[in-house]
Amino acid sequence: MSDLRLTGCQPQPLAHYLKALAVLRIVSEQFDAEVAGYWQDDCLHLRTRKTRTEIEAFFLEHFAPSPIISPWNGGSGFYEKDRKEAVEALADSKAARFAPYRLALRAAIRLLKDLGSPQQVDKKTKDELLERCRNRLPDETLSWLDAAFVLTEDGSKYPPLLGSGGNDGRFEFSNNHMHRLVELFDPQTGSARTATAALLSQALFDEPSHSLAKIPAGQFLPGNAGGPNSSAGFDSSALLNPWDFVLSLEGALTFASAGVKRLGSAASAGLSYPFAVRSSPSGFGSAADWRESDSARSRGELWLPLWTRPTGYAELAKVFSEGRARVGARPANDAIDFAVAVASLGVDRGLSEFQRYGFEERNGLSYFATPLTRITTGASARAQLLAAPALDSWLSGFRRRLSGKNTPASIRRAGRRLERSVIALCQRDSSQQLLDCFRTLGQCQTALGRAQSWAEDARIEPLQLTDERWLEHLPSSSELRIAVALASSYLRLGSRDTGRRMPLRTHLHQVEVRGRSVRWTADDPRNVVWSEASGLVANLNRLAARRNLLEKRHGGLLETTSSCSLEDVSAFLDDRTDDHLLEQLIHSCALLSSAALRKPPNSKAQTSGLPVEAGGFFSLLVLCAQGRTPAFLATRVSEQEIALEPAIHRLASAGNGSAAADRALRRLRGSSLAPLLRRLHVEPGLAERTAAATLIPLSPASLRLIAEDLLRIDTDN
Repeated sequence: MSDLRLTGCQPQPLAHYLKALAVLRIVSEQFDAEVAGYWQDDCLHLRTRKTRTEIEAFFLEHFAPSPIISPWNGGSGFYEKDRKEAVEALADSKAARFAPYRLALRAAIRLLKDLGSPQQVDKKTKDELLERCRNRLPDETLSWLDAAFVLTEDGSKYPPLLGSGGNDGRFEFSNNHMHRLVELFDPQTGSARTATAALLSQALFDEPSHSLAKIPAGQFLPGNAGGPNSSAGFDSSALLNPWDFVLSLEGALTFASAGVKRLGSAASAGLSYPFAVRSSPSGFGSAADWRESDSARSRGELWLPLWTRPTGYAELAKVFSEGRARVGARPANDAIDFAVAVASLGVDRGLSEFQRYGFEERNGLSYFATPLTRITTGASARAQLLAAPALDSWLSGFRRRLSGKNTPASIRRAGRRLERSVIALCQRDSSQQLLDCFRTLGQCQTALGRAQSWAEDARIEPLQLTDERWLEHLPSSSELRIAVALASSYLRLGSRDTGRRMPLRTHLHQVEVRGRSVRWTADDPRNVVWSEASGLVANLNRLAARRNLLEKRHGGLLETTSSCSLEDVSAFLDDRTDDHLLEQLIHSCALLSSAALRKPPNSKAQTSGLPVEAGGFFSLLVLCAQGRTPAFLATRVSEQEIALEPAIHRLASAGNGSAAADRALRRLRGSSLAPLLRRLHVEPGLAERTAAATLIPLSPASLRLIAEDLLRIDTDN
């Protein structure tokens, strides 16, 4: 066995991929039953006992083309105004290699005569003709028929690969296939014409050829279609190697379609086609110019598998016949689903990559099979987060409504950003790409919160991320640790057993959180304090003021399940954090369930104290913001509580740091604590930022360090 490298058979354009499938199938069925194929270095390799010379000789002397005929199409060569030269030549041929073609053509001619030799086929009689073709044409045509159309109780359906039943606008595939065969071979003798050998070498091994013909290329080979701006000049003619077109259609026979009906569903049967999904405007360069109307003009997408293990055609055909991508327990419906399935190994094992193609309208009724992107398969723990049942169910419902007529533009934009980030994660499995997905999920929830009435009408519930692995796979940073600590904080109003819990997200949107359940609510809108028009510091200060008001009015306590180190707080006070990123992460971390928030990212080791300028002021404010005396201090001083005094925060957030410091000093002295500080002068900007920082939950150990530094006492004795 030796490996033969077919440099003319590549994953793109589509014609070259189909050509690769055709070569593997034809050689396997007609010449070498032991041949196997695999992809390496972006081209097909054949593992075979045959030499290059022997394979070329086989195609030139013995290759018997599959009968590809479409008597239901205008322009197919069976009607009065059609080009009939190729149909007549093959129907009257004497060569043995054209015997299957000859029988199929004669059967089709008889079938049309039985129908009264119609001059054309209208929509009313087309389904009847398709059914008769399925019943009466020779078995050798079944592969073509199954690839071209499916008969269902709702009528005929057409897979995207072969247009609308074997034609693309005015371009009819089967008649062109016959013309290309006649150009390559003499129908009477079956012998190859003069240029056929050179054209074969060009098609299989990408060798130069001067014999390309000015004939239409169709949708499979967009680069050779010609037209304006297709060459160095203003215009150019289409150029095509006839072998490329012949083998493209031969390769398309691998894609057999079927009519399917969902179990237990009263819905009509639909079309099942290997690795075909609805199109999505994400993951490719021109997606930025995509309009919603483009989706209606697209024929969908085809994700073509690549494999690196030598595989025989019989095994490969089984993969194509059963090849379906799944996200969790459901089939992939569109490009985003398919990308997640590929990245999380929700597809047939043994496939290494998928080349994505979109069938996009170019002009009139014509389409191009456009290569979009390529994704490597792999068991990505990050992509598996997106395939989790709860999140997948929410994403499916949310994305289905993005193209709705009444969908707000802000939600549509956020949804498209999310789709782009999902595709990017599936292409490049990294913690940074996952972080981008995480941020866009928060942006989607924010957009829904601003359009709550629409979301409720569309039955889109607030999102909650229940998978506890999210924080394990995100890149740790001060911004993430602060966001997690803030998101894990909640205000408990009333008793511990019967009181109400108000987590952070109840102040971002009008939602109610009960365990793993999150729902929209018409609760007091004044609790929602976060404003898109304000910056992070202003929003945090509004949140602190609202919590102080509720705590004073209804009683209760601020609690948390996660905390930050003083190192992270120092970064925030010194303005070394990215406020825009931090604000986005706050919205995203608020989506995490309480169980997920109990596993915070690794905290940064404590290497230094608080910044000198803000340290004393922050220490004063944070001790007064607890609403109680910390346990480690209560053992050393009177049991009088450090009562919550909202005026302290109000003064600091207004920029009056000196007055806030004076009030805080009096509050601590009134609680039998004696700070060493006498008086502080704080700049307005620093005062506002420090007031916001008091919301960041700190661990008891960090509070102890603050107390020891501020009060100059040893809390361990």
